[in-house]
Amino acid sequence: MHSRAIAVFALLACLGAERRARAQACCVSTSTIFPGRLQDGERGLLGVSAKGAVAFGSFDGEHVLRGQPDGASEIDLGQTLFVTARVGDEPVQINVSVPLVETFRSAESVSDFGGGLGDISFSMRWDVLRNGRDPVVPGIAPLLSVTVPSGTPADMAQNPLGADATGLGGAQLGAGLALEKTFGRMLLALTGTASFHGARTVRGVHSQLGPDLAGTIGASYTFRGGFSLGGALTYTGSWDATVNDASVADSARALTTLALVAALPLRGNARVLGSLFFVPPISGVGQNEIGNVGLSLTLIYGMTGSPKNCDCATGVCHP
Repeated sequence: MHSRAIAVFALLACLGAERRARAQACCVSTSTIFPGRLQDGERGLLGVSAKGAVAFGSFDGEHVLRGQPDGASEIDLGQTLFVTARVGDEPVQINVSVPLVETFRSAESVSDFGGGLGDISFSMRWDVLRNGRDPVVPGIAPLLSVTVPSGTPADMAQNPLGADATGLGGAQLGAGLALEKTFGRMLLALTGTASFHGARTVRGVHSQLGPDLAGTIGASYTFRGGFSLGGALTYTGSWDATVNDASVADSARALTTLALVAALPLRGNARVLGSLFFVPPISGVGQNEIGNVGLSLTLIYGMTGSPKNCDCATGVCHP
């Protein structure tokens, strides 16, 4: 992860030194990578997304991918309502995401379907330096997030295969940094976050998940007319969990996900996003997590629309 970040920063610096143009990809470019992020000129947005994924296996504690056992299957569904608003005239965005989760599992002769409300999250983004203000330095934005345990944790699930579990069961606090840089119609983005989980005591057992570190590298290109196409690589890893203050060996979690995304602006300040996401089906890219492949569709309505100096016919705008 460190070598990739250094390579990205070097690329940004070189390209920024060669081009002093401050044009930036517009309309739906950042939505391609971060659906809940406000576009330039927007005061707020309302979005809804739906996704479905099929599990093809799982990674054990030693990062080895194991295929689904004979007669076993899992289908994960989800819908999320999210709202983002700008705080007055400040470069601060507040986001609230409310997920619904449904799971279908089968094992030999047993089938199980369940779902419900997931863990609600609140997040904040502060654009200290807006993308495009400097020909070399990228846009810089600190990130904060809080996730409340509104879902049903696995230890409280009632269904025979636990398909009614919808959350982790503990509060989460996250902090991170986002970097963005545009070159004409191309947008490059890099984010890194750290998340910390609250401890839980269930039936006399005190446990706590290890802290998470996550990074995303993404890029998108805006064509004439405003259509954007992009992709992202996301890696999440954690330390081992603890039980009764003792570390549990090989209990850490890790997952690598690739996503291909297309975004299309619609009339009336709306946009639609489609995504294909998958975990590479090879050992070593995950630990104690499920490997899956899926599709998602997101509809977003932005309030106030694109900035006046953005021309989607050319795919660029000037801050």
